[in-house]
Amino acid sequence: MGKFKITFLTVITGLLLLFFSSLAQADLKDGLVAYYPFNGNANDESGNGNHGVVNGANLTEDRFGNAKSAYSFDTNNYIKIDNSSIFQFGDNALTLCAWFKAPEGSSYRCILGKQASSGGYGGFVLRVNEDGKFQFFASYCGSSRCGSLPEHSAFSPIRIDDELFHHAVGVRLATGELKLYIDGEYVGSSLLEIPNLDINNTNPLFIGTQNIHHDYSYKGIVDEVRIYNRALSESEIQELYREGELTDDRYEEGYEAGKQYCINNPEACGISVSGGCNQSDLDAEYQSGYNAGCSACSNGASTPVTLSPGLDMHIPVLQYETLLGTMNLWADFEFAGESSGDLIWKLSDFGQE
Repeated sequence: MGKFKITFLTVITGLLLLFFSSLAQADLKDGLVAYYPFNGNANDESGNGNHGVVNGANLTEDRFGNAKSAYSFDTNNYIKIDNSSIFQFGDNALTLCAWFKAPEGSSYRCILGKQASSGGYGGFVLRVNEDGKFQFFASYCGSSRCGSLPEHSAFSPIRIDDELFHHAVGVRLATGELKLYIDGEYVGSSLLEIPNLDINNTNPLFIGTQNIHHDYSYKGIVDEVRIYNRALSESEIQELYREGELTDDRYEEGYEAGKQYCINNPEACGISVSGGCNQSDLDAEYQSGYNAGCSACSNGASTPVTLSPGLDMHIPVLQYETLLGTMNLWADFEFAGESSGDLIWKLSDFGQE
């Protein structure tokens, strides 16, 4: 009889990759026209190539403590992105997102802005106001500057310049309604008096200031800037807010999804039947009773297995390092017969110890 081996490291690596990838529930790439994760630079990772040019801002730690993964801004620092047709939303829906950390202050501080510098001052803005509250603007002001007029903006009810990281999302609906979310929660809205306002302008997009005059320079940290050409749903906004965090609910959800996928698609999980122990080794180990299997073979698995009389296999402990620490798994393999001299097992179930 031919030799067999199940490559356990490959199998469990496959399971973990499937587990973590299954955590993403929403298609957060749909409608994404610009994405600045600031992973060591100001490049646009949406695939649209609207890269930023950094003026004075410095790379710093993000909200998870990762070095060179966010930008710190001081007075007159900014990132400039050239004007593009992809930023011309007209009177259509859009969504602006950013993580930020702002110290307490008494001035207007713009996180993200693309605003005309004359005329009706149309455009879109995410900023911290002089009272420390957050403002989302996406409109056209007519013959005067917008300022903080409530009919043009959605505001947070409390200060957010508290030296803590917050996630801000501004959504403009095609109906003209503006919605603001802070840390995944809806906090305010405004219905424009004239809903179908064209906010197009030819100015650059700025991170850290509002317009070409560099009004309202930002002081603090900015990270994970996203711009969408559609209105994100509340569940999608909450998904973005939780991105990067591994809560117990998301762990269980992803684990079960990955488990079922591997049961249905064992080959996709990296199961192999080449090399390792031969049949005489297996027979000798099986005769000795429990915990027979590849641990006694020079090229087999690193943990003992149990074989049933029908050659179904149970592996009691498989260890793998994850974001949560060491994961202890058990796995069952159903004997599927012999093919071309090789013994074949099919993954039937697995779970946590």
